[in-house]
Amino acid sequence: GGSTSGQRWAVCSESWQPSEAEWEQAMLTAFPNSATAGTTDAAERERVLRFKRLQRGGAPPLVGRFNADAKSSLIGRLLVRAAVRADLFSAAPGCDGAGDMNIDIARSAERKPYLRNPPHHNTSYNFNVSHHGAWVVMASSHHSLVGVDIMRANEVGPGASSVDAFLSDFRRCFTTNEWSYLAPPTPSTPDE
Repeated sequence: GGSTSGQRWAVCSESWQPSEAEWEQAMLTAFPNSATAGTTDAAERERVLRFKRLQRGGAPPLVGRFNADAKSSLIGRLLVRAAVRADLFSAAPGCDGAGDMNIDIARSAERKPYLRNPPHHNTSYNFNVSHHGAWVVMASSHHSLVGVDIMRANEVGPGASSVDAFLSDFRRCFTTNEWSYLAPPTPSTPDE
């Protein structure tokens, strides 16, 4: 059966060096309805294929399986589909995985992915995915709104003197409990 709380996954995309056949199979798995024009899968597949990374010296741009951003985006979609399958569809009576074609992942006006067709009207199911550099992270929940974001600590942005200073700008965005996971530990004073 599926998880009762959701999934939390992180994947290092650098470790996956797919062959052309593996890349195509992953694209078909991530976007099973992409052959039908006008579907969300077709649009998302095209989005992955549009990633280009320019190279020096006039070499052709890196695309597809050779482009780190395209690869991370594809891994993110695969993680979301795996989480939805594990959390919702594998727990459904009589589900043998054939329901993958029915997993319809769309995007909100704010570009956040969501499940357009949750089984059994499970409207509280939520997930999010993020990638930066070599890492792709994904979280899902049956009962809570979830959001994930990832970035390299050495890219904290202009004006921030440290990761701690950068995070402190976002303190108001977190609950006390969430902040306790992010905030640097407070130095303890020895007992006297």
